[in-house]
Amino acid sequence: MKRPSNLVRTLAAVSVIASSLVLAQAGPAAAAPGSRSAAQESDSKNCGIIGFDKATVVTETVAGAKKYTLVVSGVNPIAGVSVSLEPLVYVRQPEFWGIEVTACAPVIGLPVMTPYTEKLDVTHALGTKGVEVIGAFSTEKIPVRRDGL
Repeated sequence: MKRPSNLVRTLAAVSVIASSLVLAQAGPAAAAPGSRSAAQESDSKNCGIIGFDKATVVTETVAGAKKYTLVVSGVNPIAGVSVSLEPLVYVRQPEFWGIEVTACAPVIGLPVMTPYTEKLDVTHALGTKGVEVIGAFSTEKIPVRRDGL
C-alpha cells in the first residue's frame, strides 16, 4: 500500500517542479512585485521552488556573538538537482524574512526520491520576528528570539 503513495508523491513533486521551472523561465513578469530571488534571475539553469518536510533555526554562540542557522530538510524528487536556500530581497526589514527552498535541475532528470538537508546562516537575514521558509506546498514561519541583539 505504501508504493502507490510514494508514486503519487513523486509524480506530484515532479509536476510542481516542472511548473515552477516554467514560471522561473518566464522571467520577471511571472514574479510577484518586489520579491524576485536569485533562482528567478537565473537564465542558464532550470530552477524552481520545491517542497520541504522540516525547518528549524539553530542558535549558537560564536566568539561571544549569536549565530542563527536555518536548517531545512525534505525529499528531492529528481536526480541531479541541487537544492539551495535563497533569501528574498527587501527594502526594509520585514516581520518574517522570506527564504525560498530552491532547486536547480539539469535539462533532463530522472525521477528519483533523494533526501536533502540544507543550511543557511540567517544571522543577517532575520525579520523582526523571525524567518519564513517558502516551499512549493507550504510555508512555515519560525519565530526567532534574539536576546541581546
